[in-house]
Amino acid sequence: MANMLVADNIVTGSTRFVDRANTCGSVGNSACAGRFGGPFPTLAQGVSVASAGDIVLIRPGHYNERMTLTKAVTFRPTRGDGQIGKP
Repeated sequence: MANMLVADNIVTGSTRFVDRANTCGSVGNSACAGRFGGPFPTLAQGVSVASAGDIVLIRPGHYNERMTLTKAVTFRPTRGDGQIGKP
């Protein structure tokens, strides 16, 4: 065990974007291209398309949604404070 490297903070996979204020189409991309291709409006949508090891970037807002997590994903706030759960 002495030669074993443990890397708990390494995340691999894709990045999914979530933004409650999104007004264009939602496919999990960072930005809208016209009216299409923007972030998911709910956290549950971002998690549903994510695979184990993916990062779900949460833009500012309060995300109080019911969901069951069945895979290891990383939630990370971006561009300010993103809150998950009851205030």
